[in-house]
Amino acid sequence: MAKAKSSTEGKLRHLNAILRAIRNVNQLIVSENNPSLLIKRSCKLLIENDGFKNAWIVLYDEKGDFVEAAQAGVGKKFSLLKKRLKEGKKEKCLADAIVSDGVVQIADPLKTCPECPLHDFDDGRSGASMRLQYDERLYGVLSVSVHHDYIGDPDEIELLKEVADDLAYALHNLDL
Repeated sequence: MAKAKSSTEGKLRHLNAILRAIRNVNQLIVSENNPSLLIKRSCKLLIENDGFKNAWIVLYDEKGDFVEAAQAGVGKKFSLLKKRLKEGKKEKCLADAIVSDGVVQIADPLKTCPECPLHDFDDGRSGASMRLQYDERLYGVLSVSVHHDYIGDPDEIELLKEVADDLAYALHNLDL
C-alpha cells in the first residue's frame, strides 16, 4: 500500500511539473517573436521543473529540410545529432513522429534506436516525440526524455500533445 501511495504521489509531482512547464512555455509563446529563441527557451522550460529530463526540438522548412534545432539537458551529444540532420538523416523518432498523428513513444531507445547519437543518453529513460504541425504545415518535431515508468501514461501523452500543439501554433503565427 505504501508503494502505491508513493507511486501515485510521484506521478502527481511529475504531472504537476509538466503542467508548470506548459504554463511557462505558453507565457513564453505570448512574448517571444523569434523562432530560434522560442524553441531554445521552450526546451529549457520543459526540463526546468524536472518534468522531463531532456527536451529537443528540430525545425524543418516547407520542403521538409532541416533548418535548426535546440536542446536542453542533452549536452554535447546533441551536436552529433545536428550533424546527422544537416546530412539529411532523420532518426527513427523524428521519422515516425512526422508521419504519426499522435505521440511516438520509444520505451527502450537502446534497442530501438542503436544508430541515434542520443540513444544511450539517459539509461532508464524512454523517449516521446510529436510533430509540430499546424493545419497542413509541418514545422518540426518535439522530443522529450521521460522516466520509463511514465511512458504510455495517458495524462502525460495529453500534456505532450498540448505543448506540441501550442508550439506549432506559435510557429505558425511567427511564420505569418
